[in-house]
Amino acid sequence: MVTISNFVYYDLTDDVRQHMMNEVNMDMNKDMLYLSSNFNDYGRKVYPELLLESIKTGNGYTLQIALNDNNCFLTIKPKKGGGIQKVESNAAQKISQNEFNRYYVRGVCLKAITEDIENVEIYRAKESTRARLESERKIGNLISAKALLEDLRNSIGNDPQILPEIGSGLSIKLPKK
Repeated sequence: MVTISNFVYYDLTDDVRQHMMNEVNMDMNKDMLYLSSNFNDYGRKVYPELLLESIKTGNGYTLQIALNDNNCFLTIKPKKGGGIQKVESNAAQKISQNEFNRYYVRGVCLKAITEDIENVEIYRAKESTRARLESERKIGNLISAKALLEDLRNSIGNDPQILPEIGSGLSIKLPKK
């Protein structure tokens, strides 16, 4: 079990990290890696390298620090419908937690698939003071590792249909044997 920036990852092992890196590389090769609209030009350039490094030797928190230290974000951006808006001060935290967790989930799904484990279990990886009821109802449920992996691969830059909802604090783990 690894605790990261208030996230607890039960299956963040070397083989899961390798699956995560393979998934990032696959997305990059398909030109499908999610690049936040909050990134500046430099952020779009260095994000892939920072993401891979955080997966290889760090975690979501080290990704957050690296994004901030490298000044990867715009200060203002165009607003939908016209005008401009400030980029949220916690943009690095949001993208690092969400994207690290998504690749972690993909890595755990691949580990399950390679070990002939059909389902993975949903759990709360990050405590929330305002947990949504629909999120709480999912905790403990088993879901197909193959279906979840496919959903995440097909929903880059969008909310996945199955899990994890952005900001929910939910993740997955291998079920107990």
